[in-house]
Amino acid sequence: MRETPKYVLIANQLRQEIAEGKYAPGDQLPQEMAIANNFNVSRITVRNALQQLENDGLIYRVQGAGTFVKETESNNPGQQDYDNFEVIDFARDQVKLLDFRVAKPTKDLQDGLELTQFDLCYQIKRAIYYCDHLIGLQKLALPVKVVQGLGMNVLQQSIYPFLENDLDLNISSAEREYTIVDANEELAKDLSCPADEKLLMVEQKSYLTSQQIFEYAQTYFKTAGFSIKRILRYK
Repeated sequence: MRETPKYVLIANQLRQEIAEGKYAPGDQLPQEMAIANNFNVSRITVRNALQQLENDGLIYRVQGAGTFVKETESNNPGQQDYDNFEVIDFARDQVKLLDFRVAKPTKDLQDGLELTQFDLCYQIKRAIYYCDHLIGLQKLALPVKVVQGLGMNVLQQSIYPFLENDLDLNISSAEREYTIVDANEELAKDLSCPADEKLLMVEQKSYLTSQQIFEYAQTYFKTAGFSIKRILRYK
């Protein structure tokens, strides 16, 4: 995964400050120029960060007055609906655990989780089924030093209730990237599809409010008969 864009880092920092109460509902955020100077970035970068927070429903802008924290049911991003973070629709789909191990991270996982070669991480592989049809595969990795006591029983469902309720972790944000890729030999075998079949890969890196990465996932979906539907609400 590419280096995290600066506007995402700024958005995550402001999101954390809102979650921790530094900026309460109705409070005005610093002016764009002040934020730009603080992070040593351009105002365009700051605007992109603020746009992300506005899209998340955390802030609103008043022309000529500034940017303010929005009054919401919960200004703690860690209490968001898990569906916002889940790539798998657990209300509809079923998962089958194919592999679960604790091992040193590969180079890709070192980069994805920002670990060293000496750290340990959970490495998980889950098949995704819809109406008994195999539709996808998820490769999930979590650092042992952050997520402790993860058991196989948790992996048949969403892991987020376990992380928040059992481990008391404060989930903040995630980066998600969509790419069309060709199935390699391993994916073709796991997904029972031809090699080089086009797959939709959803790559996600998830953060705690401390900005610690707690999850790195690559989820692959068969594209034949696949569609994405989202309901968007204006205000």
